[in-house]
Amino acid sequence: MTELKEVFDYFDHDKKGRLNAAALSKIFQGFGANLSDFEIQDMISEIDIGEQGGTGTIDFPEFATLMTRDYVTDEGGASDTGVEAVGSREEQ
Repeated sequence: MTELKEVFDYFDHDKKGRLNAAALSKIFQGFGANLSDFEIQDMISEIDIGEQGGTGTIDFPEFATLMTRDYVTDEGGASDTGVEAVGSREEQ
C-alpha cells in the first residue's frame, strides 16, 4: 500500500488529494498499459464513489481500490489485481 501512496502522491501535482484522468493515464502508461481516454474515464466513473463522488477525479482510497481490484483474467481463468496485471505487462 505504501508504494501505491507514493505513486498517488507523485502524480497529485496540486496536492489536493485527487487524481484526474490525465494523471491516471500517465500512471498506466508508466506501467506499459496504454488505455484509451474512454477506458480511463470509464474506470474513473466506475470507482468515483467517495465523499466527493462524481467529480471526475479519484482520491487515494478510490485509487487503491482501482489498482488492487481484480480486472484482468488470463486464459486459465485466474485473475490479477490491477497492480499485478500492469506489472506483468511491464515484464514482457
